[in-house]
Amino acid sequence: MFNQIMTNNLNKRHYLFWTAVIIVTCLVGMVIPPFVYSFSDKYFVLLAVPLAICLGIFLLLNPINAFLVILLFRSSLDVFLEKTKFGPMGLGAIVNLIVILIALNQFFRNKDKLPTIFIKSYVFFLLTLCCSIIYSPDKFMAIKTLVALLSYASVFYLGLNIVKSYEDLNKWLRVVLFSSFVPLAFSVVNILNGGFVSGNSEFEGFRVNSTFSHPNVLAFYTVTIITLSFLAFKSTTSLSITNLNKLNLSLLMSLLLCLLALTKTRSAWAALVFFILSYGLIFERRYLIYLILIFCVALFIPEIRDRILDLGKGNEVINYSRLNSFAWRKLIWSDGLRWMDPSRYAFGYGTDGFRYYSPQFFSMSGGVNFGAHNVFVQLIFDMGLVGLAAYLWIFAALIFYGFKNFYANKLYFFTFSFLIIEYLLESYSDNMLAYLAFNWYFWFVIGALYSYGKFTYERRH
Repeated sequence: MFNQIMTNNLNKRHYLFWTAVIIVTCLVGMVIPPFVYSFSDKYFVLLAVPLAICLGIFLLLNPINAFLVILLFRSSLDVFLEKTKFGPMGLGAIVNLIVILIALNQFFRNKDKLPTIFIKSYVFFLLTLCCSIIYSPDKFMAIKTLVALLSYASVFYLGLNIVKSYEDLNKWLRVVLFSSFVPLAFSVVNILNGGFVSGNSEFEGFRVNSTFSHPNVLAFYTVTIITLSFLAFKSTTSLSITNLNKLNLSLLMSLLLCLLALTKTRSAWAALVFFILSYGLIFERRYLIYLILIFCVALFIPEIRDRILDLGKGNEVINYSRLNSFAWRKLIWSDGLRWMDPSRYAFGYGTDGFRYYSPQFFSMSGGVNFGAHNVFVQLIFDMGLVGLAAYLWIFAALIFYGFKNFYANKLYFFTFSFLIIEYLLESYSDNMLAYLAFNWYFWFVIGALYSYGKFTYERRH
């Protein structure tokens, strides 16, 4: 009797499965002809459809391996994903959704509670963000921002969830480091094609963006990869964190340093200099000499020297004068904060409010909706002081609780902390929250390192 019931249930499931396959196949068959006709001249859009289907099948078969593939190649896809857009949406939005679904699947499959550090650090900011969408002046852009920030939180959760041992850390950080190979190779093509082209090219000169949408995004990504490579280079544990020898790591860091120089992103330069300077003061003083030598060599390179000296001119707002990029940033910050009504200081104008209102308050907007180019100013304007406090608490909580986990391994805690400090320094002068590819790598690494620290702490106790 029992066997008969089980057989009937299996037959029923089999019938439902193939019915669903037939229905989906018919629907896809009906949609594809008009879709191909409408986008016959947009080859990247057409290519996005089979890629999305393959990625979806891969997701169903093995979500974690699908995430591994995404993490390995996401650094190479910005330019391609931009070309798959039709209207405001494209394959990039599907990939974002897939990453969120992978995190949800991992959460429900393990039936675990959210990691304590996730609740203590990220949840308050996400709740504040959701509330600020209610009174946002641009709901569509606000929801896009919400999805992007949810994907950052999802990647952070995955780092916390799937790294449970040193072997896991070894595997996943190797994936992150290997993700830099394609951008390094493509940078040669980028250089041969004349570098990044923008409206400011005549002032900024030659810059490299490789596979990323902008040189600044490449620069921030490169700083993170260099910092991780340095951790692997200095690691004295029995297992190599990357299975790469010191010669290969030295070569990788040298190439990445050259690539960072070619981005001409000063905030990224400053973040890396601060990292090396601090390491030299705390661990090995000889790195201070290396830093001085690098600085002297950099001054003999005209493009780099001019980029640094550019900060000394164009600092005054005069009719028909050109501001340097930092002075321009200071002007938009001051214009935005002065325009704010005091009643908005607590909760701001809603998500994406700064970009939406910038033509009204920025004296040099020219009708363009500019971002704040400063995460802290953006959060004050969009979500008020409450939102800024919630955001800063994420990093404060990570460093505070991470200190307990890493107290026996100073190098790991130093690297973990300085990845956060670098991120905050870079956030001072750029739209960091908008750089999705970079944020995925940053938040995954932070989650993975924190989880490894927690694992080692619990093993000792």
